Amino acid sequence: APTGSADGVIVGDIITAQVACSAQDFVRDRQRIRATPDHLLLHRYVSGGFNGHVTGQKTTIGPGKVALIDLAHPVDTRAFASSTVTLIVPRKLLGDLALDDLKPRLDTFRNDLLAAHMQSLLERSAQLNHGDVAATVADTVGFLKRLLAPAPDDSFVEQRDTDENVLALTDATAPMAAATKASSNQPSRPRSWVRVVITVIAISIKVREGVGRANTGNGLPR
Repeated sequence: APTGSADGVIVGDIITAQVACSAQDFVRDRQRIRATPDHLLLHRYVSGGFNGHVTGQKTTIGPGKVALIDLAHPVDTRAFASSTVTLIVPRKLLGDLALDDLKPRLDTFRNDLLAAHMQSLLERSAQLNHGDVAATVADTVGFLKRLLAPAPDDSFVEQRDTDENVLALTDATAPMAAATKASSNQPSRPRSWVRVVITVIAISIKVREGVGRANTGNGLPR
């Protein structure tokens, strides 16, 4: 039977999480689209991947790539056993960003920028306090708007070299961030994030192999 797990943090209206699943198929049909939120679901594949239709196109996603899944469109995929870093953003936060022409994967440069941002957000999320939430959400939403704009503005392009340095710095400091998180003396966060992840993702995408809606113990989408 399909299995999966999720470990994430609610940051205002967005969710960042680590998600793992066994090999399985996923489908989101028109009926489910009408009944559940049409968030933008981003998966950075650490391992595994999938083949199928997302964001209105057929695509293949593998390790190192970020899948951009617009839940306003049907989903029909066959996934390998996978581990991902996940970011969930309500479409309403993206304002007038034109998502109709969004592709399910980015060019290498923008893919790597997005992957680094998602990893950094995940690592910082457990250390955030309430005073950090609004600025963190605004920074992430602003970053996504610039990154996903049909024609990125000149200032964004001109920062390419700087951003590549940031990527290298992120890679170098990731072990330190992980160690800081592990040694933190802050009290554990409430486990309510699990229910929110399930509400936003799992009821939105049905596992095809006869188990109905996914849950934390069986068939959670990647």
